[in-house]
Amino acid sequence: MTTSVMSQPSSPDPQFLTGLARRSRLELGAYETTPRTARGHIAQMLEEWSLPQFRDVTVLIATELITNAIQQTAKYAWVVPPPVRLWLRGGPPGVALLVWDAIAAPPAPRAAGETDETGRGLTIVAELSAACGYYPSADPPGKVTWSVITTP
Repeated sequence: MTTSVMSQPSSPDPQFLTGLARRSRLELGAYETTPRTARGHIAQMLEEWSLPQFRDVTVLIATELITNAIQQTAKYAWVVPPPVRLWLRGGPPGVALLVWDAIAAPPAPRAAGETDETGRGLTIVAELSAACGYYPSADPPGKVTWSVITTP
């Protein structure tokens, strides 16, 4: 899979999502410590759902998507910064991870140079996901980036 999947809006497969009976939602402040909080929440939920085998991949993907959301949110002057929202769904076929932020602009994959310390996040997400993408959100306005994980 390549990061080109992020170039056009798409949604996760609704039939796959139907098979994921376990659900969790978390609203977080757009702070640099937020990815750590999300990782702890995800690890706890996957343990409770008897899906610990998906923990490492899911927390890595969540870290990338949430970090991108926070970085995009920080580019704007807000009176009160909007939150970042995380939805986690799980079941025997795998895990779906969705992250909402208030910035409508699509994710922008970039080619990172050999010595660059940033710019690989969406490539990592695409490589570790069975499917991934984004779609615009009307209410509240912004976008949702998502990943479907079927291989631990």
